[in-house]
Amino acid sequence: MASSGVYGHDMLALFGLDPDFLHLNHGSFGALPNVVREAYNAISQEVERNPDLFIRRCLGQRMREVRRRLAAHLKAHEDECVLIPNVTHGINLILRSLPWSSGQDVLIYTSTAFSQIKRNVFVAGGLPTSPILSEFSLDFPQTHMSILSQFSRHIRAVKGKAASKTIRIAALFDSIVSTPGVTMPWKGMVEICHAEGITSIVDAAHSLGQEPINLSETQPDFWIGNCSKWLYAKRGSAVLYVAQRNQYLIPNNIPAGLGWFEPVADTQTMSLFAGQFYWNGSTDVALPLTLVAGKPPRLPNYLGLRSYPSA
Repeated sequence: MASSGVYGHDMLALFGLDPDFLHLNHGSFGALPNVVREAYNAISQEVERNPDLFIRRCLGQRMREVRRRLAAHLKAHEDECVLIPNVTHGINLILRSLPWSSGQDVLIYTSTAFSQIKRNVFVAGGLPTSPILSEFSLDFPQTHMSILSQFSRHIRAVKGKAASKTIRIAALFDSIVSTPGVTMPWKGMVEICHAEGITSIVDAAHSLGQEPINLSETQPDFWIGNCSKWLYAKRGSAVLYVAQRNQYLIPNNIPAGLGWFEPVADTQTMSLFAGQFYWNGSTDVALPLTLVAGKPPRLPNYLGLRSYPSA
């Protein structure tokens, strides 16, 4: 969707919001623009005209187009980006897939992590093969430099207590904290993880549409972002980035699916890794397709909001 050219109260006409309700909390659930809702309805009708044909023959290519555009926006390789329902799903998948050694490996998480993410961290800490949990405590306000310095010290302290130098240590942290609303020096934290041999998992629920992203440059191990907040897609749309060097660690989605079967012999529509996220049980296949709906495609214009300060 191209920029509307209007801001402030005039933008209310672009949404279906109750005019008697002051909508300030976009970050939790988002608000669907009318044009996206209309595109979703059109896609749903297209699916329902012939569900078997659409899902078996058309969906793979349509999903690939969404992944291709998301990857271009993230400056990542197409086969490193797959579609998932939400950030919580992606983080749960990663935490359950990593080959932890009980009582030895360590998962670092921040005190400011979203409550639902913390819940998944604690569940991971109770699995039959589970990591030791280590909370990196954060207080605000403080500078990015201070956060990076404390993060380095915390990692060194964890490594100093480690029973072996060969243990796995992973760090899960936000790109933008939701409560309070604070940007994190996540790119610098990824750099520290690289230097220390730590697996980096970035909860980027609020990043898409709010900051420029170059994953090929930053090179996190795992990065998960919601599309239903600041990219204005319909709820139930998110992207999971898994660097190609780490894809062997995620052998399947949860639940495990059927994988992708090429409808035409001797063709390859998607990689083996991406195919694991194609069909994992019945769902609303129209949800993520709203990301590239409309003429011209919306991604990554986000209603022109990022250009607002200079408009």
